[in-house]
Amino acid sequence: MKNKKVKLFLVMSMIGALSASQALPVLAADSTSEDDSSVTSTVKIDDTYVHTSGVIRTAAAAKGNGVLKIDDSVIYAEEGDDTDDEYNALVVPMMKRTPFALGIEGTVRATNILGSAQGLYSDSLMVSSGWGVLSTDSGTSYEKNNRKNAIEATNVTAGIGSVEKAKDGKEYTATKTVNGTKYGYTMEGSGYVAYADSGVHDKIEKSKFYSPDYVQIMASSTSSAYYTDSELTSGRIAVMTQQNSGGTISIKDSTVNAEDTAVQIKSGSANNGYTNVVLDNAKVNLDNVKESSNNWGGTLVELIESDDAGNPGVTTYKINDNGDHATYTKSTITASTAALKNQTYTGNIWNNIYNYNQALDVTLDKATLNGTISSSYGYHVNDDGTRMENGTELNCYYGGDYRGQKSDYAKIGALYNVASAQVNNPVNVSLSNGSTWNIQLADKSNGEADACYINDLTVGEGCSIESDKPVTLYVYGKQDIKGTLGANITMKEAEVEGKDTADSGKLGTSTFIGSGTEIHVLAQDSEGTPNSSLASVKLENAVASESIQMEITPADGYSVSSVTSENDAIQVTKNSDNTYTIKDPGKKITENTNIIVKLTASSSGGGQTPGGGPMPGGGDGPMPGGDGGDSQDTDTVDTTEALTPVTSGRVYGDVTISSISYGKNYTATKATADDTINSPSASTNVTSVTLKDRVGRTQTVKASSDSGVLTLAVNGTEENLVKAYQKKTTLKAGTYAIAETAGSQSYSEMAKFGNMGGNTAQYTYRAALTLSNGDILDGETIPQLLSSATYNRTGIKNGTLTSNGAFFNGIIAEASSQDTTFQIKNMKIDYNGDGANDFQGEGAAILACTDVYKADVTGTLKTKLEEKAKELADAKNNLAEAKESADANTKKIADLEAQLNAAQNAISKAKKDLAAAQTSAKKAKAAQKSAEAALKKAQKALKKAKKTKVTVAKAQISSVKAGKKKAAVTVRKVKGASGYQLQYTLKKSFKKSSVKTVRTAKTKVVLKKLKSEKKYYIRVRAYKKSGSKTVYGAYSKVKTVKVK
Repeated sequence: MKNKKVKLFLVMSMIGALSASQALPVLAADSTSEDDSSVTSTVKIDDTYVHTSGVIRTAAAAKGNGVLKIDDSVIYAEEGDDTDDEYNALVVPMMKRTPFALGIEGTVRATNILGSAQGLYSDSLMVSSGWGVLSTDSGTSYEKNNRKNAIEATNVTAGIGSVEKAKDGKEYTATKTVNGTKYGYTMEGSGYVAYADSGVHDKIEKSKFYSPDYVQIMASSTSSAYYTDSELTSGRIAVMTQQNSGGTISIKDSTVNAEDTAVQIKSGSANNGYTNVVLDNAKVNLDNVKESSNNWGGTLVELIESDDAGNPGVTTYKINDNGDHATYTKSTITASTAALKNQTYTGNIWNNIYNYNQALDVTLDKATLNGTISSSYGYHVNDDGTRMENGTELNCYYGGDYRGQKSDYAKIGALYNVASAQVNNPVNVSLSNGSTWNIQLADKSNGEADACYINDLTVGEGCSIESDKPVTLYVYGKQDIKGTLGANITMKEAEVEGKDTADSGKLGTSTFIGSGTEIHVLAQDSEGTPNSSLASVKLENAVASESIQMEITPADGYSVSSVTSENDAIQVTKNSDNTYTIKDPGKKITENTNIIVKLTASSSGGGQTPGGGPMPGGGDGPMPGGDGGDSQDTDTVDTTEALTPVTSGRVYGDVTISSISYGKNYTATKATADDTINSPSASTNVTSVTLKDRVGRTQTVKASSDSGVLTLAVNGTEENLVKAYQKKTTLKAGTYAIAETAGSQSYSEMAKFGNMGGNTAQYTYRAALTLSNGDILDGETIPQLLSSATYNRTGIKNGTLTSNGAFFNGIIAEASSQDTTFQIKNMKIDYNGDGANDFQGEGAAILACTDVYKADVTGTLKTKLEEKAKELADAKNNLAEAKESADANTKKIADLEAQLNAAQNAISKAKKDLAAAQTSAKKAKAAQKSAEAALKKAQKALKKAKKTKVTVAKAQISSVKAGKKKAAVTVRKVKGASGYQLQYTLKKSFKKSSVKTVRTAKTKVVLKKLKSEKKYYIRVRAYKKSGSKTVYGAYSKVKTVKVK
């Protein structure tokens, strides 16, 4: 492994108003830098209070192989009070607010874990006023990250809202004592508590999470979250998953308080998804968080047609609910599952998917469910509970001050369910281990149902389906009923309408978010005959309201021959990775349109291979999660085709940088006498980059102006572009990007450090304290920002850190090829001002990271570093020579001593072995004699036992007393009985009776869970155990009792 610098940052201030243009993605690939390292940087934050205020002003973050450990501390990130002009002037490479698509608002994440980093939190209070608290972004999946959890929280109180020192007599949502001080937390604002994306896992134990919107969001890949012995409180939806692909949300031995929905799984045409839900001994309380309830609440689990509004830049969503007009399709999505265990649950379970065929598999295991389980159609509702008209536009907030609910975000995900006949939304229900489903039809206060519509129904032995009122259960699939159906249950077989009609060829449906126009994808064979079995399709709104990304997977033995639109105004373009882009350039299409996919039989049988990584979606991060692959076919390269345009973000195969051009270099200026900050180093100022793919095609990317600077980002982290060019680094498919940052403007605050215009794209951190290889570099120290604090090469403690500066000020620690730990203890840290790049942790108060590129320092500081490095190398060489000579002599002595010790040990062992063998021989002989005697004794006893006949006297019932749904039975004691077996039934013939066995001499038995107002027949018999056999006596006379 190559040597690699590891860096830890405590960033105190940031460039408040950088003029930075949006990053322009040129390459989208799935690879990692050649400089990746397994070295870990750890920042431990103990007994500390951290408060930030501003847009994307994260309090603590970790990336690369960074580890953020927070214990007994307060982390509070607060949105700023920017004016609209100030907010609009803040132009950043990535996001500066949460995606409206998630159905929340906000501009700051309290913590953010990126890449393969970890956040380990304990005994702390963690709060954001709006967006997220325990966030992850573009992470490394659990499986690819050595099965490490991205987030672990133990005994943490976290939420969306505000924090203050607790005041006597004031009511708070929650209080927590941290580092000896009691704090009060109030739930308000908008956002989520925990987030998991790109296949990462969150593990939460003994914690309390609060949010007006979501406690947990799970996004792309197999992202999962596991809650144990915790409390989840939500003003809307406790858990929401979107774009999830087989992740698990597990809530065990915990309490869920949700105003409307416990778990919501989003899928369908906007974003395919499937999730595994496990509620195990979870106490779920619905409709009790707010004073007023919504009529779409009361939901335990729902699989819904996604209303994900699109990418982070999308600010509107048009309602387009058509589930009540759905037609059957064969195009399927993997089923979601919901397992309810070891508890009584009250609420409804719905599946309202309609654009694809996707099942929801529901299992009850040692559980009771009171509510409706059914296929349904869903629609958004107005504030008064009425159906929202299709075409209604939901808008996000555009202003600078995001504090408070100011937009339509709360309408996202708010779907009212109506139980309806199954179309593409089967619900498979299975009851086991004594489970009961008490059907309580939704009564319009929590959805609406006149019956339940089920696909496959399995009722295990000892299980039952009951209802206090007459209810019809329509079953479309298999029936396996070994348990009991109550008298009020009427079960009818049903068939899916249109399932056996002529195949329309429909593969899927999506919608142009801007116009609300539907796009239907139909498959046809070479003769033009519709046939939906020839392919499957994946549709996503890559740039909502403008385009839809389509990925076609032909059936085995077929390939795509053409893709066309029946409406000439709709453009269909094939991409280099065999995906397709469907556009409505004029945004004027109002009629639904069919896209025709023709497929022909392929002699090779291989079909078309879709390539590329995951398509962009409406996730928490601006880029794909990095789990996708590039499966392009090298044998079919068209070498005459020009490289794909820059704006598409894709190129064909591996790419290298073949040449670069430079603009004007900026030179560093020497610090003046009253200045303690060295100027940043000169930027490389790359203004032109030429890319070359593996078949020789080239493409040149140029900065848009002389002051623009091009930089290279890998997985969202800036890398050394010049180094990548010099080493001919191969850029593989996925998350590489060439970004341009404008730098024409400089600020008076920076004037004394020279012209920094072209440096804004470089990581020119302004350091409060820099540690490098264990040495403190005073040349980059700003001691006036430290108040009463003490610091050394291992950390900083006992003081305050405050900054309102206009550029980065932080603590930096560097180490070479070794794990490094840096501690922040007993500090009060307060930063005010907007951040620079939340997605990279720039502007974060605390940043633990690896693999960060920072321009080399110049001038006297560089000379000092080189001199120290040479001195260290010479000292290491001298030490190595001396050690080599000493080691040789030491080895000779050690060898002789080892030979002597070995001989002595061998003699000692031989003596011990001889003595042990002699002792063992004596014991073996004695044991043999004892065993022979025992065998004879046992044989005699067996012969005697066979001659003895075991009898059991007839049992008698002394009394039977009736109780509420129970009866107390007293049995006269039978001498010598091992126990009693009671048989009770509603039928005098004792058919279909129940048996209760008492395995002790206990003579008083209570029969429970009996039916009220029913007459029961009861009899008893005694039994004895004789060896491996059980001998029963005769039954007693029958006693009767009427249960209360």
